[in-house]
Amino acid sequence: MARVLLPLIQDLLDEEMAALVRAYLDIWRIVHFTSRSEETVEYLRRAVHEYTLLRVNPEGPLVKLGILPPQFV
Repeated sequence: MARVLLPLIQDLLDEEMAALVRAYLDIWRIVHFTSRSEETVEYLRRAVHEYTLLRVNPEGPLVKLGILPPQFV
């Protein structure tokens, strides 16, 4: 699903929001694996880190679009 969803919506989003959605979809996909290698765990760590940075950024896509109020992040 993630391989189909992101290319469909990527042109509709700005670069930061596309990165946020990509990180979210990476997290969603990896946590559903039945087993994980060290490499997969590291990939998950990077995806969570990227998602968190974009989500808590007061000038990030969620605040710019009014999805989160500035005081929330």
